[in-house]
Amino acid sequence: MNLMQDTLMRRVSKILFKLLAYPSPAIQVPAQGAALSNVTVVNPGQARLARQTLIVEGDQITHISPSTSQGDGYGGYADGYANSYILPGLIDMHVHIPPSSRELINIMFLAHGVTSIRETGDADGTTFEGRRRIQAGLVPGPRVFASGAVLDGNPPFLPTSWVVRNASEAQAAVAALAAQGADLIKVHHKLSAEALAGIRQAAAAKGLPLAGHIPTAVSFEAAGIGDVQHLDGLVPYPQPPETPLDYQIKWRDLTPAQIDAYVKISVEQGLAHTPTLVSGFALTQMSDPAWTDAPAVKLLPRHYRDAVWSKESMPLFSRFSDEVLAIMKQAAARNLEVTYHLHQARVRLHLGTDTAGMPFVVPGASLHKELELMVEAGLSLQDAWQAGTHAAGESLGVAQLGSVQQGAPADLLIFAQDPTLNLAALSTLKGVIAQGRLYTTEFLDQALARHRQCFERPLYDRLTTAFFRLMLKLMTSTTPKN
Repeated sequence: MNLMQDTLMRRVSKILFKLLAYPSPAIQVPAQGAALSNVTVVNPGQARLARQTLIVEGDQITHISPSTSQGDGYGGYADGYANSYILPGLIDMHVHIPPSSRELINIMFLAHGVTSIRETGDADGTTFEGRRRIQAGLVPGPRVFASGAVLDGNPPFLPTSWVVRNASEAQAAVAALAAQGADLIKVHHKLSAEALAGIRQAAAAKGLPLAGHIPTAVSFEAAGIGDVQHLDGLVPYPQPPETPLDYQIKWRDLTPAQIDAYVKISVEQGLAHTPTLVSGFALTQMSDPAWTDAPAVKLLPRHYRDAVWSKESMPLFSRFSDEVLAIMKQAAARNLEVTYHLHQARVRLHLGTDTAGMPFVVPGASLHKELELMVEAGLSLQDAWQAGTHAAGESLGVAQLGSVQQGAPADLLIFAQDPTLNLAALSTLKGVIAQGRLYTTEFLDQALARHRQCFERPLYDRLTTAFFRLMLKLMTSTTPKN
């Protein structure tokens, strides 16, 4: 066995996540195919066609044409969708799914109109099997693009990453991920310059794009990472004895010259950016107790809000003092500013969230907030929608993904009102078509309720919450304070 496929920490993680998982309820997945009549087809920032008939067969839109009073020669129209608005499904380009909650989180994505996700690093290698189960129609879920393990230096930032120290190990790591079915290669910030160069060369040979963080060993200009996450490379990661406060002050105090240089390099190299504005925003809200009572948060087991995402118990987040959080709010405003300048320079932007790795970044719901933050940054609502649909589909390399066109993948949203005119209309979602399968909102609500019945069982609820509190307390006691 290639050791790159079976590190000790990933084996331990696989066992741990199995122990922490609850038995998921069996949920019958709808068959592929749908017919909608008298609907308005909306491609954000492009065409809008009223009174259309749209036919889905298999995993593809096979017919779009004007509806007629005599009918269109198609039978079996889905009831209750006349006069609705049909939009392309949303695409979250930065996701991490805890394996113990994978099937629940897949449904949460659909329930919020997210029909495609890019999983940018998993903890135990279960991403590819999870993708296969969705594709086979065994469980509901979005279209999944996956990197598998994160590649990082020694010691890695995340203990479940694969360590790559040189060009030879880079070749082996990329080959192993490609063999597993990776759609991209995810890199992190502790890679050496030699390792990153080796990964870049090996990935290019396999036709796999790079996404991730800018290693501290190289400059932003020299990194050559095609899809930059979190606006990385603008402010270097803190190095001892720097603290999280030092890092946030650097963000707050960015100069126009620094931003201009960053944008210039992005334009010259044709880079894309996935800013994940919502992850930084959520961190600034950690001291607000209202977050734990948000309806979307309660779609997840209690151990998320009361342990994993608790400022008091999580080692990294516990280091964010009130002083740090106050400066983080100022730094978050600079994130918006940088995003606006990238957009003005016509750099491709994606919507991404970093769900569910960051506190209170809830699968699905957080992408709605990312849309809102993109608009707050200065994008038009149409441009923000394009970033979360058509632009992401092009970057993922699937023809017409993120659009409502004949021949396009059948990933669609059905709304009573048009959310490309007002984001408040996101609440009027009536149905989701993912990989050609029509899920009504009633179906998705019932599926979430069945999962909730499972994870709210007293024994599971108490044991998992107590376990995470204990583990995080032990981690906190051994983590040095800055």
